[in-house]
Amino acid sequence: TWNNTRLTVKRAAFSPLHGLIEVSFTPVDERQRFGPYTFELYDTAGNSVDYEWYSASGHPDGRTFTVTVQYIPTGEWPDELLLAEPGDSNGPDASHRILLRLE
Repeated sequence: TWNNTRLTVKRAAFSPLHGLIEVSFTPVDERQRFGPYTFELYDTAGNSVDYEWYSASGHPDGRTFTVTVQYIPTGEWPDELLLAEPGDSNGPDASHRILLRLE
């Protein structure tokens, strides 16, 4: 949960040539403002690891906001990624991040 927004990673798939992440945003309290947030992929040291190739978003059920982003990696995908809102210093935000482990 990021502030009044519940993020759910619906799908995350990575290959040597491609990455795809689908995230849904729903309000914790529907009476208050909620995301969506922008997000990027970082390694655990805070370095960007992708080139965003394509994104789509919308409200498929009228309540949930869904974002699907496809990526082209800048090198090999690391074993662990941070899905994070960009911070002030060109790195990931310290409080708005989700750790993804690739298997």
